[in-house]
Amino acid sequence: MSEQPPVEILTSNRVKVSNGILTQVHSARACADRSYGCWIHHPRAHALSVAPVHWREDRGIAERICDHGIGHPDPQDAAYNFHELGRDITVHGCDGCCRPFPSWALAPREEDR
Repeated sequence: MSEQPPVEILTSNRVKVSNGILTQVHSARACADRSYGCWIHHPRAHALSVAPVHWREDRGIAERICDHGIGHPDPQDAAYNFHELGRDITVHGCDGCCRPFPSWALAPREEDR
C-alpha cells in the first residue's frame, strides 16, 4: 500500500486523491452525523482503509485501489450512495481484497428502522 495518506484535505472544499483533486467537496459538518462516517472527513476502518482513493468520474464514486490494481468501491461511499441516493455501487470486478465488506456499510440506519 501507499505510504501517503489515502486522502489529503487541501482546503475546506478541495481534496487530493490518487488521480487528481476533487473540488466543491462538502464540509466536515455536513457528514458529521452519519453513522457510517465519511471517507473524506470521518474515515472508518475497513479492509482497504489505507489504500489509495481513486475518484471514478464516470460513476461518481470513490474506489480504493488494492495492491493488485483493482478498484473496490469505498465502503463509506457505498453506504452514502445506498442510504442517501438509493444506489447500489458495490458491484465490481473483485479479487477479494475488500472482504470482509463491513457490516455497517449497508446495514439499516436507526432512522430507517
